[in-house]
Amino acid sequence: MNKFFIAVLVALVAVAGASAQNLDESLQKIANFKFGEDREPLSVVNDFVRKADNAGGAERKAAEEKLLGLLKANPSPDCVDFLCRQLAIIGTDLTVPVLDPMLTKDEKSADWARYALEHIPGEAVDKALIKAATATSGRARVGILNTLGNRKSASALNTIAGFTTDSDKAVSSAAIAALGQIGGDEATAVIAKARSGENKAVADDAYIACATAYLADGKKDKAISILNELNAASESPRVRAAAITALAKARPEQTQEELIALLKGDDEYLRAIAVGLLRNSNRKDAATAVAQAFDSLQPGAQVLALGILEHRGDKAGLGAVTTAASSSDPAVKVAAIHALGVLGDASA
Repeated sequence: MNKFFIAVLVALVAVAGASAQNLDESLQKIANFKFGEDREPLSVVNDFVRKADNAGGAERKAAEEKLLGLLKANPSPDCVDFLCRQLAIIGTDLTVPVLDPMLTKDEKSADWARYALEHIPGEAVDKALIKAATATSGRARVGILNTLGNRKSASALNTIAGFTTDSDKAVSSAAIAALGQIGGDEATAVIAKARSGENKAVADDAYIACATAYLADGKKDKAISILNELNAASESPRVRAAAITALAKARPEQTQEELIALLKGDDEYLRAIAVGLLRNSNRKDAATAVAQAFDSLQPGAQVLALGILEHRGDKAGLGAVTTAASSSDPAVKVAAIHALGVLGDASA
């Protein structure tokens, strides 16, 4: 029995040794790799990285060190791209100082480095990105700000806020968007100020993102305060639509009246939003509210209202539907008859 276990152990060691040798050979083969060439060595490296990632511990660290060793040896650009994708899987703080110089080298190198760093947790990554944001410009800076936003790097908030008024509109827009992803009171205050500037559209989206984050965190009052601002009559239909959609979830008991008002209104875009929300509202009296408003609607809106009542299948709307079946407007009449097929005949 002991001989059997010894044999198994020897076999496992041999396999591990062969695997490491295959990895080393594959790493050598990809050092000068160009996309379009044989990808078999890439597959060997990728398989090894994923296995090391699953194994964790010393095996994972050893794989990371091997990748970094090749990256330091000035391989081909396509190899660098590939290595960064692998480091996104197993990279740790060991990877950060190797990728750090790439952030300010050139745009392609910065993109490759950012891809890896975005997936590596830890404050060391945030510090490297913050430093690079102040040392770059143009597209490279935009990319770094995007990465900080994707990482929700709260420690970068002050640095990012400083770029919201940058003369490069792409940079200022990226900074505002990043703050929206980070969220929180400080970010929200900066975004609120940016809404009065030339990047209002980006700031509006970021403001909505902050409100959504507040809702997710259970801070409903803060979210509703933002959404009410965004739902003001002076705002664009696009912004109001996003706000009213969020408000319908945050406070459905207070939003239904506004949805009915939009159904009565002249803005076709907002009316369509109201229709969708009323069709799927969790309010049990939604059909009743639509039915009560029916007579005050224009024919086009009546057709939409009949679609709501049909979709909800609530008998509370049957009276309005039955009356509409006698409408002089052909479109309303057809929609009502169709709805009756779902709701039934009030005289039955």
